[in-house]
Amino acid sequence: MGQQFSREQLQCISPGILVANRGSNYGITPELLLQIIACNRAGGIQGEVLFFYEGLRDNSNALAEALKKGPYARRLSV
Repeated sequence: MGQQFSREQLQCISPGILVANRGSNYGITPELLLQIIACNRAGGIQGEVLFFYEGLRDNSNALAEALKKGPYARRLSV
């Protein structure tokens, strides 16, 4: 990503991640979600947009808990 975008441009990028799709019964696993976020961070991207909220609450909040214990454990100042 660093070859395609400048450091300043990377600060403006927030890629979307589909975490659930009720129409197709798709749901991302916590492991894959964490891998994608780790890849984003390694490429200099500091945030994501997650689609859809309901997916965070599925399976006893499995995705929300993985994020809370992992990459979203600390608050960032903006």
